[in-house]
Amino acid sequence: DELSEKLESCDIEWRKKYDSLLFDFQELKSSERRAESRCEVIENESFRLENAKNAEMSTLQQKLTSAESKITLLEAELAELRSKENISVDRLSGFLGEEDKENVDLSGLLDPLLSPLKMSRSTLLRRISAAQEMLKLLKSNCDSLSVDLSNCKQELSVSKTKFH
Repeated sequence: DELSEKLESCDIEWRKKYDSLLFDFQELKSSERRAESRCEVIENESFRLENAKNAEMSTLQQKLTSAESKITLLEAELAELRSKENISVDRLSGFLGEEDKENVDLSGLLDPLLSPLKMSRSTLLRRISAAQEMLKLLKSNCDSLSVDLSNCKQELSVSKTKFH
């Protein structure tokens, strides 16, 4: 009888320990699933951010390329205007004889004729300057996005090592 009570007491004690261990095990499993779920959310968010950053970097790269080609075109237009300006001055100088050159102030004659060219040239210079500023801004944005992307990758790496 006493032995049977001890056996029953041991049985109850072992069941309690087993139930406690089972409960702890289930809690750990649940905690593991939550951690894995958080890790997946972080990975998904990181991939989403990386894709968004890549898309933005691609857009900025396209704008950068476009700005560079605009600068090239503007520089070519400016060079063409400069050559036209030189041709205009040479033509006017060629029409005047030596005695006329001594008596005539060429700068007064050329200013009204070159005024549209000067205006066009100054417009081109402003456009080139604006394009160069845009290019600097785009490069700066691209660098900033590269840093952000690098930071996201580091955060993802840290999160992966933390949860695995």
